[in-house]
Amino acid sequence: MAMAEQGAGWAAFIHDQLNREYSRRDTINTRAAGAVTSATGLVTVVLAVVAVLKGKDFTLTGGALVALYVAMLALLGSAVLAVLAGVSWRYRVTSTDSMRAMLVDHWTDSEVDARYISAYCNLETVESLRAGTSLKAHLLLGAAAMQVLSILAMATSALILVA
Repeated sequence: MAMAEQGAGWAAFIHDQLNREYSRRDTINTRAAGAVTSATGLVTVVLAVVAVLKGKDFTLTGGALVALYVAMLALLGSAVLAVLAGVSWRYRVTSTDSMRAMLVDHWTDSEVDARYISAYCNLETVESLRAGTSLKAHLLLGAAAMQVLSILAMATSALILVA
């Protein structure tokens, strides 16, 4: 391999990983927004169904009320976790000062050195993005678990009401 091509494969691989991390983060952000929407929709549907089926004078009591409280709290928890999952967490990127130095102070560096530095900068961003996106994924998983708990609690409340 010619010296000018040294590390080209590794640099391309690291750049590909960077693009995948940006894509992974964007997918999690989209799913987080969907989780907030579904939690809100579930709350609306549950309250509407209870109101229509039982009428305005109906009072929920006992186990059905407790199960509905659990469902509502779980949906609230799901919404909070989903909102947190959608937050733009900070991650490391190459500073504009460093990039300016690449153009001014290091413009004449060898192609191999330039490729190494750019791959190193991309690797730092990948590492930072992965940590933040993994946190987002855990929060989103928690939001999904809370939605499952809510659905089970709503079903329990409905079963108590019809029994």
